[in-house]
Amino acid sequence: MGNQPKPPEDLEEGEVEEVGEMVTQTGDVLVVEQEAEPFTSDSAQRLTHDIMMWNGEIDNIQNKLNVMEQQMKNMIDVFGRI
Repeated sequence: MGNQPKPPEDLEEGEVEEVGEMVTQTGDVLVVEQEAEPFTSDSAQRLTHDIMMWNGEIDNIQNKLNVMEQQMKNMIDVFGRI
């Protein structure tokens, strides 16, 4: 790995600036992060854990929405019979 370019001082967190000195087939992009830390297997494990946790939460929300939708349909059917 070569020298990594330092982010310009005038960029805000999350801003993106193309790196002009480096030329590759894919094009390099520099992303400024507030507290950049090297990507490690520990970082990957934490991200994987977060993704799995959020997927579980999304599944729970979808199940609750399905139950609510069915209950609403049942209520509409009851009103239709009145």
